Amino acid sequence: MVSSGGSDGGGGAYCRHRRKSFLLICALSLVLLLYSNSGGREETGNRVIIKSLIFPFSTGSDDTSADDASLFLVHTAGCKLRHMDPFSSVVDTFLRDGAIHACHEPLVTLVTPTTTPGESRLVVSGALLKKWKYKGASCCWRRITRRTQSPDKYDNDADYGVDADNEKVTYPIFPPVINEWTLPTMGSILPCKSHNSHHFSIDTKNCGKIPGGGNGVVIPGDVQYVKVECHNELKVQVWKDFFPLVPSPRNLSPGTKTKAKFWDEQKLKSNPNKKTSSIFPPSVLVIGIDSISRLHMIRSMPRTKEFLTANGFTEMKGYTKVGDNTFPNIMAAFAGMTEAETIARCWPSRHTKLDDCPFLWKNFSRMNYVTAHVEDSPGIAIFNYDKTGFVLPPSDYYLRPLMVAEHQAGRNRHRFGGANDCLGGGLTPTRVLLRYIRSFVREVGGVTPFFLLSWFTSMAHDDFNGLKPYDQDFRSFLSSILSSVGEDTLILFISDHGYRFGAFRETFLGFYEESLPFFFLRMPPRLSSPSWSAALRTNAARLTSPHDLYATLVQLIDLVNNKNTSSPSPYGTSFLATALENRTCESSAIPEKYCMCGVSPSLTTSSRLSAELGVFIVTQINADLSAQNLTSLCSPVNYTTFLYGRQVGEGEVWNGVGKLEPYRDVLIAFETSPWEGRFEARVRIRDNAAMTLLGSVGRINSYAGKSDCITHYKMKNYCTCKNLWEAEVKKREKKKQEKKKKG
Repeated sequence: MVSSGGSDGGGGAYCRHRRKSFLLICALSLVLLLYSNSGGREETGNRVIIKSLIFPFSTGSDDTSADDASLFLVHTAGCKLRHMDPFSSVVDTFLRDGAIHACHEPLVTLVTPTTTPGESRLVVSGALLKKWKYKGASCCWRRITRRTQSPDKYDNDADYGVDADNEKVTYPIFPPVINEWTLPTMGSILPCKSHNSHHFSIDTKNCGKIPGGGNGVVIPGDVQYVKVECHNELKVQVWKDFFPLVPSPRNLSPGTKTKAKFWDEQKLKSNPNKKTSSIFPPSVLVIGIDSISRLHMIRSMPRTKEFLTANGFTEMKGYTKVGDNTFPNIMAAFAGMTEAETIARCWPSRHTKLDDCPFLWKNFSRMNYVTAHVEDSPGIAIFNYDKTGFVLPPSDYYLRPLMVAEHQAGRNRHRFGGANDCLGGGLTPTRVLLRYIRSFVREVGGVTPFFLLSWFTSMAHDDFNGLKPYDQDFRSFLSSILSSVGEDTLILFISDHGYRFGAFRETFLGFYEESLPFFFLRMPPRLSSPSWSAALRTNAARLTSPHDLYATLVQLIDLVNNKNTSSPSPYGTSFLATALENRTCESSAIPEKYCMCGVSPSLTTSSRLSAELGVFIVTQINADLSAQNLTSLCSPVNYTTFLYGRQVGEGEVWNGVGKLEPYRDVLIAFETSPWEGRFEARVRIRDNAAMTLLGSVGRINSYAGKSDCITHYKMKNYCTCKNLWEAEVKKREKKKQEKKKKG
């Protein structure tokens, strides 16, 4: 892999004032400490000496606003994070109005009366039955269940198998060679393995009839997932749908029944006049939206933002990602691990199950919390994309089996379940999840405390404008949550990172906000204290990360247990304790690549140095492909075109021979051949012209259909498959000849 260069950890900020002897002593001590901790490594393998440098990157030394705190989200000794205008003219090109996909009026709907806990009804529309398309149709429902393999003997598809009564199908959502950005051809059928010789076998004996008319049918109280089918008089299927249900924890499973019984006993032991909420410890509700930066949340959700501000939510304005995509950021937040630790302990190979990872919701479950995990995009789910996932259900309520079954029904072959899918009685996946969470809170919140992790991906992951139409939906949803369980629930409204690909990402603003996802939290009012409130206010303008969220949840667990049950984070500080004023990215375990402290919007033009940097980085990419033995499959990468460059930091670092040496950190983006791959990387350049790559090289445009010959999740960013490129060349030549003939 491309190795990372050293970092000064903010020591250079102090060293600039070395004329004052006291500060000089402090700075030297800090640098010596960092140097000793790093083992004095020089990363000579990544060092290139350039005899003559042309350095066009602005130093920012003439920036008179550097000390104006009002221009910064974070303005501390360790980090200065600039405020950027979310409505900059740069964004205008990319913004457009959108609309939520309009689903057909449903033939069958789900009714969940609030007066009867755990009861769900499926009702057939009498009005639609009169229309010619549905005339004479009869409908029935099937229970969908998750088919579990043994933790000691499982395959890579352990988290994909579902049964629908007599229908037994195992679904590998995508063949291993299809990468994250591949869109299957519309109408094509992806390969599936099956325990039968076909995908579904309709067994009418095991399909419960749904009577016509207003009453419909009551679904048994232990059913979580339902498939509905309607056939006309000619036995032709005219309707198909999938519904997630939320049984009461008193009915769901032996585990949830035990938890419900425990809290029933606690109620009996307590004062009968005491509110249930005061008996329960605080619940935890995580509402996560994939790929939304803080700035894009402000652009897209003005009503929701206004509601959050008016209702006691604290915005962590300096919240910074610690990994490239969703998985490492979630692992930091809910398992307390760095990416390297995650790979070593939880994900050493594609085949490794994630059941044994130390997720914090396991701690909550041991405290008799009911747990839930819900996502709307099974193909690129957090714990399943390029992974085996879970052999046993990771939580008491687990929505994945329903979403897998719906996705594989053949109605929409989008790579992960698209924003325009319809299920659950004429709802988009986003609205299905919102309704499911409301139902969960209603059914579970009064019976036991809960921990729910939800993740919304379908609406905005690939659509820069996909979030805005849902602004009112989320505002209404959050309002209903506050009304029902807001007094007793820690609510986290968060994202993992900003947009990672596409034309907007290639702008400075796109680069800047990719590392800064939105993050809001609201402490349960009954847990508020002056010291915690003060810490939250201070931390709102401090550099923070997913590691701090982990530390906060650990503190909550310890509070509930009245003792230490989990190891505190070595990387984070609880949001309820004031973070150090001189905190830096390095001390917070935020990789240099994602650190926006000190980054300014000054832009540079192409120069000789730009080409030198591009060639240097491409050399590292090719070395990585060679180290993974992929050169027979992947074409060599060649630097072609400079896109942009910026200085993103400066300081001094101990050079290992008794001197402090100035450096400048620069960001460069460039295009390569073959197939116009676009990359971005940070490089540290010292006074002696030695260059060190900081972190890994990032891809900023799609590699869809270009790296399908390999499965290595990181090398896909760099690989252009030789066979695919040869086919592309022939295709382009053919088009060229056809155009020439027409001309």
